[in-house]
Amino acid sequence: EICPYVKISGGISNLSFGFRGVMKIRESIHSVFLQHAILESGMDVGIVNAHEMIAYDDLEDDMKLLCENLVFNKTPEATDDMLERTAYERACIDAKKKGLSMPRKPRG
Repeated sequence: EICPYVKISGGISNLSFGFRGVMKIRESIHSVFLQHAILESGMDVGIVNAHEMIAYDDLEDDMKLLCENLVFNKTPEATDDMLERTAYERACIDAKKKGLSMPRKPRG
C-alpha cells in the first residue's frame, strides 16, 4: 500500500542447496516454497530452472508433507526426515543405474 509498484523476486536455489545432487528433492522444495510464497505471501517472481520444475499439484503427498515440514520448520524432525528421503532417492538413482531392485521407501 505504501509502495504499490514494488515487486518481490528472488532466486530459489539457495533454499535447497544442501540437497544438491538429487534434483527431485530440490525441485520439490522449490515447488512447495513457490506455492506458498507466491499465492499466500505476495512474491511476484521466483527465479528457477523451469525445465526441472515440478508442479505443486504433481508432488507425491508424502513428498509435499516432507517439504512443507522442512520449509516451514513444522517439526523438530523435518531436516532428519528429509535427509532420510534424500538418501532413499539417491539409492533409487544408483539402483536404476546398476539395474538393481528399488530400495524400500522410508516412512514419510
